[in-house]
Amino acid sequence: MEIIYAASEGIRKKAQEIQKYNDCPYLLSHGGYDLLEKKLLVEKRKKRKEETMLTENTPLIDDPLSPIE
Repeated sequence: MEIIYAASEGIRKKAQEIQKYNDCPYLLSHGGYDLLEKKLLVEKRKKRKEETMLTENTPLIDDPLSPIE
């Protein structure tokens, strides 16, 4: 019983070490990168809308958003 516990403990520790250095913690399940891009664009639009509401400066041109920037 202890051998199984020790083995699973080692696997768990290794997985934690790998996850610690993961620089892209996104969960890409069924939607993949397309869904991630959509989510990032929605967040960016929401943030821009909130900023314009606070500053009351509306942009003259509604430029297309990029999920990268």
